[in-house]
Amino acid sequence: MRGDIDQAAMNLVALEDAYGLHIVGGNSLITVDVARTAMLGFCEQIGCGVTEDAAAERD
Repeated sequence: MRGDIDQAAMNLVALEDAYGLHIVGGNSLITVDVARTAMLGFCEQIGCGVTEDAAAERD
């Protein structure tokens, strides 16, 4: 993990909230899959390992 873990967690929660608003609001450009891919990409960029189980779809 590169950087401050608390800051990374706060950013992930903010991303989740923002993507959720777009999804619930009906923005067809932001789907659950797009949001999941973007958030997992952010995790990779900051060096935060994500297990396959954590990355699996949860509906």
